[in-house]
Amino acid sequence: MKNSSDITFFQNHSQQFKPLVSIIKQIQNATHATEIFELKKQLPPLINNLLAYGINTYHITHILTIITDNITKRFLDLAQKKLGPAPTKFVFLALGSEGRQEQTFKADQDNALIFSDVHKESLAQTKKYFLALSKQVCAWLHEVGYTYCKGRIMAKNPKWCQPMSVWKNYFQTWIKEADAKSLLDITIFFDFRAIAGDQKLATQLQQYVAQLTQNQAPFFLHLAKNCLNLKPPIGLFKNILVEHQGKHKKEFSLKKALMGIVAFARIYALKHHIQKTNTQERLEILFTQKLLPKSDEQELLQAYDYLMKIRLAHQIELLTQQHKPDNYLNPKELTVLEQQILKDIFTAITNLQTKLSLDFTGTT
Repeated sequence: MKNSSDITFFQNHSQQFKPLVSIIKQIQNATHATEIFELKKQLPPLINNLLAYGINTYHITHILTIITDNITKRFLDLAQKKLGPAPTKFVFLALGSEGRQEQTFKADQDNALIFSDVHKESLAQTKKYFLALSKQVCAWLHEVGYTYCKGRIMAKNPKWCQPMSVWKNYFQTWIKEADAKSLLDITIFFDFRAIAGDQKLATQLQQYVAQLTQNQAPFFLHLAKNCLNLKPPIGLFKNILVEHQGKHKKEFSLKKALMGIVAFARIYALKHHIQKTNTQERLEILFTQKLLPKSDEQELLQAYDYLMKIRLAHQIELLTQQHKPDNYLNPKELTVLEQQILKDIFTAITNLQTKLSLDFTGTT
């Protein structure tokens, strides 16, 4: 499945994927958001069957991402039929978990749009078109369950619907001038991936980012500081740390636990100019090229897979009970063995962060 982003993956695999092929074909022919909303309701039991069948979470999150990609592409097609053809080349980008092809059932929108630079006299009208396009697509995505990003990191926000020259300026500022605090809010932009439109625009920006990050020790130092703040929820006495108050009292965040691995893979991938955005693919390349110790490979990849498997199963269980999916789990809901595996994983992540600290800050 690696590097696949469309229906061909399913067509080349077993009977397990036939219902998903059918859903994607129906999405591609849908004429209204309501149809897609109803199709999405079929996903939890199908994905649950794949988990029970032992399908690796790498494949499952890719499947969910492929479906989201196809929904977004369909909405872009419908929006262009409504507004007319685009005035210039553009690319619609996925950021964050969708950009990394790590979609789960708890997904808000993180997206952006790049369009080709145009003459000054036509810039206002061009921006007006792409903002209208983005607002319509984001509204439809919200309607079918991909909620608006609370931080407004979406293509419908004028700040994130810009020509290539502006996007290059953004990344130049982030890489050469930003501090650790300001980088916190824009890290997801470094996981961008083209969903639809002219992929060459995304490739051009990726190459530009790779050039900018060369010999930029302060940038990586700031990223490392933020990575090191993503501490796994494990205490001094190897107990799983939980929230002490609020809505998720006595629970811990599976998403935050995973983000330690995600951030670890991202910083090394950026350092070594690896263009892949998926966490597991980034790690595999880093291990294959001996940029990380090969001895850590299985432990780290299995840790990521295990955490994601628990996260997906938890979300499906909530959906089955007619609840909204979330990323919080009470460790007491797990068996003693499962709790011990989690403690081992969190300890391993702590060890990774020691290596990261040594590599990028010179301390442990």
